[in-house]
Amino acid sequence: MSHPASDPSLVHDLLSSLPPSTLAALAGTRLEVLDELYAVVGVPAAERALLLAAIGEPSYGVAIDDGVEFTLLAPERHVMQNLARLPASHQVVHDYRFVRLLATLPWDTVGYGAAVFTALAAVGVSAGLFSGYTMDYLLVNDADWPSAQAALDALIALADVMTAKDKEVP
Repeated sequence: MSHPASDPSLVHDLLSSLPPSTLAALAGTRLEVLDELYAVVGVPAAERALLLAAIGEPSYGVAIDDGVEFTLLAPERHVMQNLARLPASHQVVHDYRFVRLLATLPWDTVGYGAAVFTALAAVGVSAGLFSGYTMDYLLVNDADWPSAQAALDALIALADVMTAKDKEVP
């Protein structure tokens, strides 16, 4: 069964409107999937120290503290080993793949994330996005990873074809 957002022209139309530099970045993107599964753990910001004491600072991948909520992305095995030590208010989602989008992305790159999320939405996959200084990272549930990988591979291939067409001499 197809997903309601699975209109292939949606991705094509978006790519057609992107700056050439973004299209080239998409075409050059490679996916690196970390072997380990991750969990996302959240607590009220006031309980940050409790969560860090339970999980341990050296063992997490990403931390976000916006003053209201504190969120950690940590290896699943480590979260499960320390589950009983987590603050009572914790919320957690399990079994996520951390995917590095290997593409150098200057901060003025326009539309890269929109293209990635459009491709994922077209196959009904939800994902989280983290931006590093020069590359982005996706967080995708392990059960959804095969569909997400196929959608991202198709996106990269289409961007590659469109980039090649832009380089053709009339």
